[in-house]
Amino acid sequence: MSAIDVPVGISWTKLLAVVVLATVLGGVGAGFVSTDIFDATTQPSPAPLGGDSASEVAGITVTATDPSNVRNEAGDAGVVAGALGGRLDLERDVSRVGFVVRSRLPNGTWVVVDRASVESIQSGTDAIDLATVVGGPNTTYLDHTQSDGFDVATPGSTARRDGAVAVTAHLYADGQRVATVTDTDGYAFVVDRPAGRTVGGPNENTVTASGDGASSSNDQSETRSDSTRSAGGGAGGSETENGAEANRTTALFGAQDVLPGSRGTSTAQLSNPRDESVTATFAVGGAVDDENGLTEPEATVDDTATQGELSDHLAVRIAITRESGGRSYLVGSTDGYVSLADAVETTRSLELDPNETVSVVVEWRVDAAVGNEIQSDRTTLSVHCTFEPSTTLLAAIA
Repeated sequence: MSAIDVPVGISWTKLLAVVVLATVLGGVGAGFVSTDIFDATTQPSPAPLGGDSASEVAGITVTATDPSNVRNEAGDAGVVAGALGGRLDLERDVSRVGFVVRSRLPNGTWVVVDRASVESIQSGTDAIDLATVVGGPNTTYLDHTQSDGFDVATPGSTARRDGAVAVTAHLYADGQRVATVTDTDGYAFVVDRPAGRTVGGPNENTVTASGDGASSSNDQSETRSDSTRSAGGGAGGSETENGAEANRTTALFGAQDVLPGSRGTSTAQLSNPRDESVTATFAVGGAVDDENGLTEPEATVDDTATQGELSDHLAVRIAITRESGGRSYLVGSTDGYVSLADAVETTRSLELDPNETVSVVVEWRVDAAVGNEIQSDRTTLSVHCTFEPSTTLLAAIA
């Protein structure tokens, strides 16, 4: 957010086109926690008002879209960003509106991330679009130093993170503040940290639709990609055989260039890395999208040039199959699929024999009615597995 706080006189009808904004130098930037308007350790609340009640002067609505999910070896949340928008509706003329944007830190306190002001505003016409003043399609909610508390410490695990953004508007008339209004919107995203040992990947396990999904026919095309690499027995990664990391493995699955009405299957093999029976706990990690460029048909319907939409339209079921032919569902069932978003953090535990290998099978499908916004997009999904000494064995030893 890079507003410029240079107050200018403008007519209301030209507000959105010519409003000049600026960052207030005092109290803006990383680490500035403000107690103005509300206690920085609590939920934002309006300041005491003078004159009219807030509802008689203005109303504010704030929208903050969810940031993209994140996956990296360090489990670093990085810059947390999304589209910040909303509107301020005025019920009376005001001489100035001062905006303050705050974001909630992982520890629950609030930090000021932007300020801006707009001069000479008349009521009775269009509302002030917050996206043109203090927001927009790629607004930074938290920078990489502020988001440290969202990081994931344990390799081979996933965490859902929740935050919030608040916009406060101070309204002035004749040099006096006549009202203060505040609204807050929450957001959520997933931080995914693969284990040091991985199998599969966005390219190795990519499944692409081969049929003409854009035709008027609703016929579905199906393709299959099988990863024959197995993780276990000390293969891959830099972990020591007896280290904690040796008990964790992440399988990665990918889908790209998917057409409406298509479906596919990806498979990865995971092996018990221990010479004893173990309890293997499988957990669905985060789905990470990649816009992977914009095709011309996609660009006309996709207003997020840096964020893919494929995962929003994928339905999946995930099964764990044994060499003996047994099958257990981690997500979905024989008769049903679930949305990929609902699959995240689902877990299931199985007992595995020494050196036993199982296959994780991800089946996906896309509805034929999905539009061009998924063209060229790519999605990768992780399934984490933790191998621990069998609870049955531990009970027998005890």
